[in-house]
Amino acid sequence: MYNFTPRRCTSTHKIMYKTKEQAQTAARNSYAERGVQLWVYVCEYCQTWHLTSTPPIHQSLGLEPRNGRENRSSGRSSWGGKPILSRKKGFKPRKH
Repeated sequence: MYNFTPRRCTSTHKIMYKTKEQAQTAARNSYAERGVQLWVYVCEYCQTWHLTSTPPIHQSLGLEPRNGRENRSSGRSSWGGKPILSRKKGFKPRKH
């Protein structure tokens, strides 16, 4: 039987995919075989594609990607960098 060992990134130790299509195929296979939803991204170290279980920030917040454009109504970008806290009256976040 043929045993294939994939190449791994030296910085992140994740499997390296040469193209986005290869990474997306691997993500689909992972979902079909194990039920694990994965996303693809370009590694800043090796410039190849990797898989991650962390969804992109605009999807996890329920926002549409704006491609760096500012929100014209408020004059601020769509993602300010701060976590969205509850707007319930009297809400105070816990101190850690």
